[in-house]
Amino acid sequence: MGVTVARNAGFCWGVRRALDSVLEELKRGPGPFVVFGPLVHNPQVLAALRERGVEVWEGGADKAPDAGVLFLRTHGVSAEEMERLSKLPVRLRNLTCPRVARAQGLARKYSHSDRDIVILGDPDHAEVIALLSYSGDRAHLVTGQSDLGNLEGLHRPVLLSQTTQNRKLFERVSAILREEYPDLLVEDTICDSTDSRQDELRRLCPKADCVVVVGGSRSANTARLTSIAGEEGSAAFQVETAEDLPEQELSRFRKVLVTAGASTPSWSIRRVRERLLEIQGRTRPVGTLLGLLRAAFFSSLYIVPAALALGAASGVALEGSPWWLASIPASLTIFALHNLNAIVEVAQPRFTSLGRDAYVRRNRSWLLKLAILMVPISLIIAGLMGLVFLLGYLGVWLLFGAYSLPLLKRGQFISSWLRALPGSRDLLFAGAWSLLLSVLPFVGLGGSLGDGSMWIWSAALFMLLMARSLMLDLLDIQGDAFVGRETLPTLLGTATGRSLLHLCLLLATILPIAGSVLLDLEAAAAVFSVAPLALVAVSIWLRMQRFPSEVTVRLFVDGGLLLAGLAPLVLWLSSRVR
Repeated sequence: MGVTVARNAGFCWGVRRALDSVLEELKRGPGPFVVFGPLVHNPQVLAALRERGVEVWEGGADKAPDAGVLFLRTHGVSAEEMERLSKLPVRLRNLTCPRVARAQGLARKYSHSDRDIVILGDPDHAEVIALLSYSGDRAHLVTGQSDLGNLEGLHRPVLLSQTTQNRKLFERVSAILREEYPDLLVEDTICDSTDSRQDELRRLCPKADCVVVVGGSRSANTARLTSIAGEEGSAAFQVETAEDLPEQELSRFRKVLVTAGASTPSWSIRRVRERLLEIQGRTRPVGTLLGLLRAAFFSSLYIVPAALALGAASGVALEGSPWWLASIPASLTIFALHNLNAIVEVAQPRFTSLGRDAYVRRNRSWLLKLAILMVPISLIIAGLMGLVFLLGYLGVWLLFGAYSLPLLKRGQFISSWLRALPGSRDLLFAGAWSLLLSVLPFVGLGGSLGDGSMWIWSAALFMLLMARSLMLDLLDIQGDAFVGRETLPTLLGTATGRSLLHLCLLLATILPIAGSVLLDLEAAAAVFSVAPLALVAVSIWLRMQRFPSEVTVRLFVDGGLLLAGLAPLVLWLSSRVR
């Protein structure tokens, strides 16, 4: 039993190129930003673009843009449209897929030769309409074999195709035409991405009980994948989102194959995969365990033992014995911070972590009550431990308010600039963990702010938490950078974000070892380094996975936090036993 995702599912090269170009323009600014017609045939992608301020203009004269940037859709525009758009007072960015542009170039070329042009395609599709405009008066459109009988007396014909056509249909049409017209010239304009997607589907269909095709209802290449699955004898279900899955019907199948159209974003594919696993889990003994894991990670309950272990390990590293009492308010506060932030953010437009967002929406009431309850409890414990603790915790909550409250009524808070700072989310949360688990307990229990060992250990904690955030951020934007939050990888680029991740993991590895050798950190602190080393392996594995489960990601990535705390504690405990 299981769910397999086709390797070629999701964005093709042309769509990714177009979306990266849009992101580049959005960063450069200023707008307005408008697309002539839908950039791609996927409602979720268009919604994501709209949330970033990119509007769609269908070509009406009364709403023609008079400034900013006008993007041309990936399917291309007709010759007449191009002439009209080039006269507008805007900067044109032609995002026509290069494969589509090649087909248009061939159509233009043969329109000036002594040949009839036959185009295989869908008559209402923007790409085909544009192809016809470049082909001139001698163009003939066919949708399949049944239309070939209407073609008579062609002169030296040339066959072109919509780039997302069914390869087998194209070959059949070519063979039939060649029988009647031996001088037929065939120009293969089907995109190699379409080819590989269709070939992979045909190869994998016999290994699956059914096929789920994810993509927009108006996407021609998505519809063709559904058709091919049917041709191969598979039960096929085409959906736009996970909410469209026919759960009762799908629960009958043991092996499900998921593929997707060329304009389908990876977050949609991930969510469909997650939902299919949930559906299968209902009929499997392991389903209960997966449900418990999902609840633990999506509710942030796992944060409590991870923070407790890290706080206790900080005491072992700095003073030779665990800080259990000081770690209790820290773990409760960190749990509340993560949950309250999730509750605030879930109301904002987001296209990643959809499983967790759905869980938070369903359970918002009790999660909110539990998180709010943690605030006075943690402050009371902190106050009982001393003034330093109380002031530190109050400062953390003030920073959280400055960061998160502007989301509720944007622009009405003086401190709304805090969230606008590049990478502020990751920096603030990593700083809060380090402050609550290391700096505050050390100083509050009599240590000096000038102690180098404390700062080395705190820096190691900070780097580990930053690495964790960067890893999740990079996974969020993997293939879909234009929908990421304003995190460091989104702002600086994936390559720079990955370099920052490697630097954080390196520093988290060497700082505890250096502190043990050169300063007064306890020997047990050095084994903290196994956690960042484990995360190196996790980051390599995740980079190889296009559509990993949200639960699996949290298990492996946040499992590193628990490992970082448990390793020094286990070594300390073993030394006590001896």
